[in-house]
Amino acid sequence: MLTFRLVAFICVASFLTVFLVFNIFVFPSAFAAGFMDAGFHSKTYVLLKEDPQGHNYRVGYEYMDFELKNVMKDTMSFHSSGWIRHHLDEIPEYREEIDRTEESLTYAYFSSRPLKDHNLQFNIGRQLLFTSLKHEYIDGISADWGISEHNGIFTYYGLPASQEIDKQNLDSIYGGRLYQRIKKYAEINISYHVENTNHHQNREEAGFDIWFGPINLFEIQGKSNFNINTDHWSHHSYNLSFYPLNGVILS
Repeated sequence: MLTFRLVAFICVASFLTVFLVFNIFVFPSAFAAGFMDAGFHSKTYVLLKEDPQGHNYRVGYEYMDFELKNVMKDTMSFHSSGWIRHHLDEIPEYREEIDRTEESLTYAYFSSRPLKDHNLQFNIGRQLLFTSLKHEYIDGISADWGISEHNGIFTYYGLPASQEIDKQNLDSIYGGRLYQRIKKYAEINISYHVENTNHHQNREEAGFDIWFGPINLFEIQGKSNFNINTDHWSHHSYNLSFYPLNGVILS
């Protein structure tokens, strides 16, 4: 049985392959004419470390970012980032539990903005989920619709990208967020989040977060989360900050 993650990976990989082949070989002038922008960045580090036994070893790190922008009149784009770590020296027998090579895909997603005003955006793939109830990378799909300049809605569905969380046999996570801005003076967000394990709901939460800064002298920001399963508030966090002088913050 194909899992959601496998299906999503196959779709993303297939679309990327077809997209690149079609544009590079069928319309090679698109890059030269500026109809799309491609960027690749790579950073390499080699560190010398010493383990508790006094053994010196070298570890190499490679960080890579790749993106395509300005595709189809700036209605589509692709963003990805990942890293790989490799032990350049032989690993001693007393450290055999350490993998010589490790890698991780931080994020990789397609983004589509089909409307002329670009107020509606769809993302599919590994992406960062950020609400008052959840802050992590997920493998899934999300939609962000800015209904107007001051309010909008964000929804998502998928699985956590973390392998440690995957061991809990999560079937799916989904939720959303409504946000309302009052010009540049305040913003309030209402969030909802659900996690299903083994086809049963094991976490259901709701919450809200606020930001209030009517003048440059101070601001208030914070959030409260409510556990629907236990019918109790699970978290409160608020902060008041003052800015009496330029570069001085009191909170």
